[in-house]
Amino acid sequence: MVYLRFLLSSILGSLLWVGLLCYAGFIFGNLPIIRDNLKLLIIGIIVLSFLPGFITWWHEKRKLRIVV
Repeated sequence: MVYLRFLLSSILGSLLWVGLLCYAGFIFGNLPIIRDNLKLLIIGIIVLSFLPGFITWWHEKRKLRIVV
């Protein structure tokens, strides 16, 4: 791929991504259920972020226990 085309598509994709997320934050941030439970939403996002690592760790630990 030509570097200029890559650079332009990367910039355009970044601008679209940021614009979309800012707009979604504006729309969903005005919903009363989101506004009232923002702390729970943040905790849920953090838990979901750590979940794949925990599942991988758990599976590796089980593999070691089965082998030994």
